Amino acid sequence: MTYPPKSKKGFASLQMIFVLMALLIIVFSFAFLSFVAQSKMQFRTACTNDSIELQKKIIVAEKTLFALNPVSTALKIAYHILELERLAALANPELLPIIEAKIQQVTAARQALDKSQKAIIRAAELIIKVEIARSTVAMNKTAYETRDRWSYFLQSVFIVKPDRIPKFAVQPDSDDIASNYGLTKGYKQEQMVAYNWQLLFFTKNDVQQVLESRGLFEMACGATADKDDKKWLVEIRKDKF
Repeated sequence: MTYPPKSKKGFASLQMIFVLMALLIIVFSFAFLSFVAQSKMQFRTACTNDSIELQKKIIVAEKTLFALNPVSTALKIAYHILELERLAALANPELLPIIEAKIQQVTAARQALDKSQKAIIRAAELIIKVEIARSTVAMNKTAYETRDRWSYFLQSVFIVKPDRIPKFAVQPDSDDIASNYGLTKGYKQEQMVAYNWQLLFFTKNDVQQVLESRGLFEMACGATADKDDKKWLVEIRKDKF
């Protein structure tokens, strides 16, 4: 079957259009995959680095708090010894003022230690709040800067938010003032920090006439701390929590 010259030209033009559309789809697909990969890599890098740094700061605060335990123990023992001496001094009343003065000194030292311990806890909790807020703002800013470079082709929405806000997972060993502090039983879960990243996108403008696409990508990352007998470790977590 033969075609008139005009039909052949029209068929060739149509083939050319299909070829151009196919090339456009291929180029756009590769570019889009690069965009997603770059966005995910930026988030993963920032999230991992920030999560590790926050865990390090929490661990420093925990070490500082736990370093006071020997002082707490010594003061507690001294207090109980003086209480026993006070009972024994009931038979020798002239010694009572001296013992009472010593008890007051030890009590004042324990109260000062208790204030120092609670100040460390409050400072650590403040660090957690500040670092979570700073990291969230910084990661969202980076995500939107990446989005702006693709704004002509894609309408996209990035959402980076904390998925787990860590706690300063310590507890006293008693209800007394200036107690010894240790980690809670579930400290690995309580101290975990995690961020969630979402990318919602769809094509727009001229691209939508050729290739219409929309979708949602989601990922998460974070870190927690682990302590064995002698050392601390920071464990990186990925995927969903």
